[in-house]
Amino acid sequence: MKKDRKKQNLLPVRVVKRLWMGLCVLWLPCVLSARDTLAGGKSLEGLHLVGRGQEKAVLLRWAAGDYDLWMAAMQRGFVLERYAFDTARLSSALAYSDSVPPPVRQLIRIPPFLAMDTASLARMAMEDDYAALLGEAVFSSEIQFTLGNDESGNSPWKAISESLQEKMVRFTLANLAYDRSFPVACLGTMGYKDTTVQSDSYYLYRVYVDSSFDGNDTAIYFSRFENFAMVPPLQVLDAEYGDGMVELTWRDRFESCMFTGYYIERAEGDNPKPDDYVRLNDVPYTSLQERSGDGMVYRDSLPSNNQKYVYRLLGRDLFGQEIVVAESRAGQGKDLLRAIPRIDSVYALNSRNLAVAWSFSAEQEPCVEKMELYVTHSPYQKPGAEHLVQGEISKRERQIFLIEISDLESYSSYFYLRAVGKHGESVFSLPFFYQMVDSLPPAIPVGLAYAVDGNGRMRLSWQASPEKDLAGYRVFLSNSKDGEPVQLTSSVLEDTVFLDTLSLKTAQYFYYRVTAEDRTGNMSDFSEALAVKNLRPQKPAPALFALQHCHRHPAGVELAWYHGKSPYLKGFRLYHKSDTAKWVAIADFPLPASGELADTASFSFEYPSSTLPGLQLFNIVAYGEGVLDTAHAPFMFSAQYMPSVKLPVLDLFADREKRFVQVEWKNPDDKCVKRVYLYRASETEPLRLLVALDGQQESRQVHVDANVKMNTYYRYCLQMEFSDGSWSEYTKLYGIEY
Repeated sequence: MKKDRKKQNLLPVRVVKRLWMGLCVLWLPCVLSARDTLAGGKSLEGLHLVGRGQEKAVLLRWAAGDYDLWMAAMQRGFVLERYAFDTARLSSALAYSDSVPPPVRQLIRIPPFLAMDTASLARMAMEDDYAALLGEAVFSSEIQFTLGNDESGNSPWKAISESLQEKMVRFTLANLAYDRSFPVACLGTMGYKDTTVQSDSYYLYRVYVDSSFDGNDTAIYFSRFENFAMVPPLQVLDAEYGDGMVELTWRDRFESCMFTGYYIERAEGDNPKPDDYVRLNDVPYTSLQERSGDGMVYRDSLPSNNQKYVYRLLGRDLFGQEIVVAESRAGQGKDLLRAIPRIDSVYALNSRNLAVAWSFSAEQEPCVEKMELYVTHSPYQKPGAEHLVQGEISKRERQIFLIEISDLESYSSYFYLRAVGKHGESVFSLPFFYQMVDSLPPAIPVGLAYAVDGNGRMRLSWQASPEKDLAGYRVFLSNSKDGEPVQLTSSVLEDTVFLDTLSLKTAQYFYYRVTAEDRTGNMSDFSEALAVKNLRPQKPAPALFALQHCHRHPAGVELAWYHGKSPYLKGFRLYHKSDTAKWVAIADFPLPASGELADTASFSFEYPSSTLPGLQLFNIVAYGEGVLDTAHAPFMFSAQYMPSVKLPVLDLFADREKRFVQVEWKNPDDKCVKRVYLYRASETEPLRLLVALDGQQESRQVHVDANVKMNTYYRYCLQMEFSDGSWSEYTKLYGIEY
């Protein structure tokens, strides 16, 4: 029996049984599409075949996996093998015997496309644009895009040709024509409609190029009487509505192997009927370019924002059949703000209040939730929450009153009006500049007081003015209460303290007055005259001396100074204190019996036995015959000694174009620097601390001083604090002209 079965070309029972188990399922492998050809490395080799059974026919579509196989098929044609299985005979054989009747084999030869008469293609192109596209892809010497040209003559396929070679462009466009039109696929030898099928048979198809090519064939099994197609479950079509538009998004990861494109349809109302939908695109919508995700996007312009719309998505398969795959929920457009408010005027109602008037489109009022008013004091400030003056203004208002001038930080202000929409959007008006006319002088200064020492140094003070637009103060002096005041300050004084020196040759009264001045130049009246009397001491204090240097050593401290030329000087006294203790005199250095002093003097002293770890302060004073002393500022040392280190050299560089002075130095390699204190002096400023910086060990350290003025000579020095608690000496002063 087995031998006879082989001679009769019978199929084995196990093969027939396997086919029998698959009768209830229709296998639809993916046919290579235009998107696959664009994917390059994702293309599949060989031929790929799909099919679909209808009531009286079987539809077949196949595609080549690469350009070479496709061109070979165009030149040689295809062979389609069909195997027909009789249903009754197959069922009885499976039930009662070990063999089955052989299928009826039929060869269908499909001639090469390049050998066909192109007249039929030309006739089809008159009604089907994809036939013209196939003709250009195969026959044109140069690719001329005629499908989908816009008014400018530019083709939507132009971008494809710029990134692909000519062969791939032809291959891609041909597959696009096959996908979009089943009749074009049949005419182009990439599809076939078998109308010779019988209802009592099953069919197995196999297609291959009419030549010897390895791996170029495939097969598909069909049930004659079953018209079954895998339809994806209906999904929700995401619709994001905006102002006059909607953005539709959907996933096509699983449907892309079934559909060559999509139709988008729109209907009005909440629950439209199938006949209410209107198709928006004549050409199936698809993406011919690679995408990072599995979603597609389509944007539509809404006829009206006041009407609800529903969208649905129809997929179009290789055989031209359409299936509804997604529907959207009903939604409508959003009337977003399109008009910008405009501030027309800002004017003073009285000496303390302002009013703001503006204009805004009445047609846009339904889109507005509220108005907000902002005030900034610089054209470069972006209005923020801290600049909000009024946050709940009705959209029907066109002006606002009673803005307190005292609430404004400056008399020069920039007003903004913000319209806030119902959907959270907002727009700002252009800034409106307003400068208030200020003719009101500030309040008269009060609380004048003074303190004067026996050397004629006087300290005048007064209470600060509460005015927000205050620029400063001016100080005046007269020799009598009713005399003409003479201004002592050359410019506006921002501080509430003024230092002056009284003549020691007279003990008469001097009368001081102070005025306040605002930013617009308004000046207050004179304050009450303050009578100041110089208190001449019987024994003046000696003149102030100048410190030359102060060195810390492991065993003690050495001080050196320049003597002051004072006839009242009797000697010097050294004081010491710790962080919390009181000043204690630890040494007295009277003048020599001769009374003669050199220009400079110095002395050294050891720490007292009571010195504790921590910050130590030393002070030296010059005393005379009177009760007053002349003291230098205290000198501070830590409990550890000042190590001997090589002081750095300061490199200075002035950039006059970018307006800064750069100070650069190198920290010592053998000491761990904790902090660096940089000092600066100028022709008009004494030496004072400029900045404290964290130390750096691995490289040179740089500081950029941007607070500099042109045509000024600056001098810099620094002192280092080390990690072990010790300090370096001050470097010498380095100068540069900026």
